[in-house]
Amino acid sequence: MTALTATFLSIATLMPQEAPPANAAELYRQAFTAWEAMDAEDRESIANAFGDPQTLVAADPATTSALERAGRAIGLFMQASRVDGCDWGLDRSEGFALLLPHLGPMRAISRATALSAVRDFAEGRSGVAIASLEAVSRSTRHLTADPVLVDSLVGGAVLGLSSAAIESAIEAGAVDAATAARLVQVLPENVVEAIGPAAALRTEQEVFSLEIGRIRAGEETIADEFLDSEAEGAVASLRAADQEPFDAAMAKVGGFGDRAVAAMADPDGVSRLAALEAIDADIEALRAADPDVAGALLSFVPSYAALGQTIARIEDRVLAVRTRLDAIAAGADPAAFTNGAINYLRAAAFLAQTPPRLQVAFELLRQAPEAADGVMRREAEAWLDRIDEAVFERLRRAGLAERCDFDFGLGGDIAAGDVLMREAFPSLRAGARLLLVEARRRLEQAAALPDGDESDRLEAVALREEAIGDLVAVVAMARHLAGDATLGGTLVSASILRDLASSLVAMRGEALLDDEAVESLRAATASLPRGEGGGLLGADAARRRAERIALRGSSADRVASFEAALFGLAIASVGPEGLAAIADEPLGGADDLLDLEAWARLAERRQAWQREARERIDRVIRVGEVTIDEAGEPMRPVLAADLAAIAVEALAAIDDAITSGASSR
Repeated sequence: MTALTATFLSIATLMPQEAPPANAAELYRQAFTAWEAMDAEDRESIANAFGDPQTLVAADPATTSALERAGRAIGLFMQASRVDGCDWGLDRSEGFALLLPHLGPMRAISRATALSAVRDFAEGRSGVAIASLEAVSRSTRHLTADPVLVDSLVGGAVLGLSSAAIESAIEAGAVDAATAARLVQVLPENVVEAIGPAAALRTEQEVFSLEIGRIRAGEETIADEFLDSEAEGAVASLRAADQEPFDAAMAKVGGFGDRAVAAMADPDGVSRLAALEAIDADIEALRAADPDVAGALLSFVPSYAALGQTIARIEDRVLAVRTRLDAIAAGADPAAFTNGAINYLRAAAFLAQTPPRLQVAFELLRQAPEAADGVMRREAEAWLDRIDEAVFERLRRAGLAERCDFDFGLGGDIAAGDVLMREAFPSLRAGARLLLVEARRRLEQAAALPDGDESDRLEAVALREEAIGDLVAVVAMARHLAGDATLGGTLVSASILRDLASSLVAMRGEALLDDEAVESLRAATASLPRGEGGGLLGADAARRRAERIALRGSSADRVASFEAALFGLAIASVGPEGLAAIADEPLGGADDLLDLEAWARLAERRQAWQREARERIDRVIRVGEVTIDEAGEPMRPVLAADLAAIAVEALAAIDDAITSGASSR
């Protein structure tokens, strides 16, 4: 049992023993007090960790400790969510001055609770995770108990937290059919009904009328405190307006509100959004026709289309997650919904621990097994056995995944996935090489078994099947990396295929590959990108992405994001000397993929390698004040050879090994 699990299991001992209050708000406020009593660093650590793909790869000790210290606040929050009634004591007569102090801490503790669920799923505690997400979902009805628009939107955001946590669990392969059947109950079937924007808009109309009445009466209002000159002008216009045009404008503005309330009742999201956009268009027309009175009133009215778009985004996310859960609960293979990048990165994190002396041994076993002495072979094979579950199984599962998104759906051209990927490049190439060593070892074991005994024959068949699976997993890794749309991904993909080609040629020559292996590899390599679409191994797509990055920025930091440079820094962030220093680590090093002279030329351009830990993680190169236009494309020469040439050579060698026939036993 982990400390975090123990914390949650002991929550009951921290709770008041008397009957729970009838008003959940009382318990929530106790949770707020416990939350605010935590160090600001802990609260910030939790806030930053939620949604960070790294949380799916490895548990951060600081975040885990912060969650443990948040245990009391989370426990009180979960207890409060079970109470039926919730009255925040809001006085809507305060109009625009109405304060909603509960929203910030509610969202913060919901995020902490959802983050704890992500970690519990990743560590196999699905029951605890589901209980946490059920509490987050239940809290939504308390957020929307008072029909205020901001409450409704925060309630939707909290639903989004639950959806994101469940989505993370699905992507990590932590959701089976039984878990999916429970989780689908966590998310509402009807998001609009759950967060109540229609009732909230009706309340907004009441508050709007109340506040405008105060303005017309010359009373001091919150609007008088606005620093915005437009708001000050609107208040002055409304106080000076004649009654008849004012009443006419109020009627029209009220009509817009009535239409928005009606639109929100539409279950069809497309027609709902179209209706809200039409209201906004009519608002703009009225604003242009009557800028003094109607325009002043409309300055206090929200954009209905923007509200509709926000709700649509929440709906889409919840629906997408529910659809996946329904499919898994109905018997669909959970692997079809996983993100292969998670298992790749988990394997890479473990591979980074490989001792340098073993890296040399592995390369001998891969390229010249006869040169490895008995002691070296035994030590290397012991390590291979040790990492079977932590590395090989993860690489195999990753290869089976239909989707591999190293950007984790974050979008854009510079995502957190980029940083994670660059840090993992050397280890992923190492993983491919180790799979080749493991495949060869299994094929050798199969070949050494006698033919006469039936049990030996069956064992040999099983060993060859496992070896074929490992070879196919290497092809899948190359395909997934080629789909990363980065120059580094294309480069490492080509390198992996080059390693595969040399291994296949050697295995063929030693009669280790049979017809079944050849056919499996033929089918696997047929899916590799060979020039269509994104270009050979995705090189064209990678270059286009790099160009978009360059065009988007004008600062040195944008130069820093140039793909080849980021790849180089992921290998060694201290310049040419750093690359040379890892030349004796053939498994993890990627020095042979880069041109050291090119790095030296870059150093002459006032390249300053950042040595602080955070900046090394970010892999940022700074080029003084030189802009993109002035710097040109200083990173392209870093590549040791043309990407296409490497890929063509590798693919040709693989095709030759496959199509030239197999050497069967």
